[in-house]
Amino acid sequence: MRDLAVEVLGETNTKAEMTRKVREYFEADVVLVWLIDPRKHSARIFSRGEKSVLVREDQVLAGGAVLPGFVVPFASCLTVADDPVAADRSAVGSRRCYVGD
Repeated sequence: MRDLAVEVLGETNTKAEMTRKVREYFEADVVLVWLIDPRKHSARIFSRGEKSVLVREDQVLAGGAVLPGFVVPFASCLTVADDPVAADRSAVGSRRCYVGD
């Protein structure tokens, strides 16, 4: 079973598409879904059977029961890594979430 699904939204993702994907994740027994929108500097957190929660740049992402003890400032997830691949914003995986020091 997969406990956590993370989607980083791009320019072409639609609301209908993401609603369908969240539904499909829950149908596949995923417990927690994070939809991260770098353009809006926000994330929408979905937990099975609960209302979604909006996380803004000045708040934290928490793993809840899926990732106990995991708490990271969301702003750090929006930081572009300082390496040649990340410098190319079109590169897949150019955004990193830094945890810890």
